[in-house]
Amino acid sequence: YVCNCIDHIIRLADILKLNEPLTLLHGHKKAVSYVQFLNEKELVSASTDSELKLWSIDTGSCLRTFKGHVNDKNFVGLSVNNGYITCGSENNSFYVYQKYVSKPILSFKFQLSRNILPSVNEHRSDKGPEFVSAVCSRNVSERLSLKTVH
Repeated sequence: YVCNCIDHIIRLADILKLNEPLTLLHGHKKAVSYVQFLNEKELVSASTDSELKLWSIDTGSCLRTFKGHVNDKNFVGLSVNNGYITCGSENNSFYVYQKYVSKPILSFKFQLSRNILPSVNEHRSDKGPEFVSAVCSRNVSERLSLKTVH
């Protein structure tokens, strides 16, 4: 069982003994928004400190920190699949990391949709509140398919 908390600490616990955490994972500077198992020995966490972290479950140590996306206030989603880590971003993009590389191996920025009323478009900034809030990945033969909600 894994619990992510606003106090920046990830807690690993036995589901039968929840009051006794097995391991505490320290390293994020702000609230931890998502935690997902990458495999049976590693997990990935996302935080509003704009970092993803790869953790060893056995040792409790941070193996890698992933940086490149923007995540300061919203929960932007996290998906893991076969060594790939995908997250949304507050710059209306999604990012794909590979577990061995700290920087994104792929990113895609969505174009802002424009309103059909010209008067609305005149007052709209490209620095609007749009952000990618959910991501999902799956294996399709040898390719990685991505779906996003923004």
